[in-house]
Amino acid sequence: MFPPKKAGRYSKRNRIGHIVVYRNKPKVLRDIPYSITDWFGCPHEGTYERLCFPREYFEPRNVKISAQVLCASPDGADIAFRVEDVLNQSDPDFSTRVLENLNILQENVRSFGIERADANPVDYEDIKNVAWKIFPEGMGVSQMVDSVLRASTEESGKRRQVFIDHIEFLKALEPQSLVRGVDSFNGYIGALFPDGISVFDNAQYGNAVYVLKGDWEDLTKKSRGDLRRLPPGSVIHVPHHGDWKSTICLAMKKLRRG
Repeated sequence: MFPPKKAGRYSKRNRIGHIVVYRNKPKVLRDIPYSITDWFGCPHEGTYERLCFPREYFEPRNVKISAQVLCASPDGADIAFRVEDVLNQSDPDFSTRVLENLNILQENVRSFGIERADANPVDYEDIKNVAWKIFPEGMGVSQMVDSVLRASTEESGKRRQVFIDHIEFLKALEPQSLVRGVDSFNGYIGALFPDGISVFDNAQYGNAVYVLKGDWEDLTKKSRGDLRRLPPGSVIHVPHHGDWKSTICLAMKKLRRG
């Protein structure tokens, strides 16, 4: 379907196009049309010259949003939405079109992300989005430094590869499902197991892995400081040092023996 124009600015641009006024460029003479009616009811039409900032009209893109029901139950359904527009990173307007598509999704379905064109939405069916940040805490100096580093393309690229490695490790543990906080890649990714064990990992430097036993939804609302004060039979803190992956597996076995 076409996103309705009333959904927001970008949905409207998608349907009727938009004009960009270049106020940083010198003004140019333009012929401004006019149409008036005099006191005797006679119409008059014509043009007059006026100095104006240059402007450019961009045609509507008319991209559509498709929907696919991944699974349904009496309590509701999981639906995947996709903007039907395949982008190429080598295109000069790639960044602009990515921004437009993300805003269209935000205006119409309140959720968005970027995936490969050949990605199958069914692959994401087992990823649940929780409505809170995992292990929330106040903004500290180290987090501010991380925010600066995330602005670096090189740093972001390295961090993405680290996250891929960490998520592949979590999937190799064969969890029942995965969860993520509202920060998506900037927050914790969790693996849930049917025996009440869960593993929450954050690949950002300075964070660690938490292996939990019990109600993960309740535990992940606590601060990391509160988690470390819990009895060792319900939480094990694993820093990203040495063979931390093997340490996680051992921690899971220890909590299961409980």
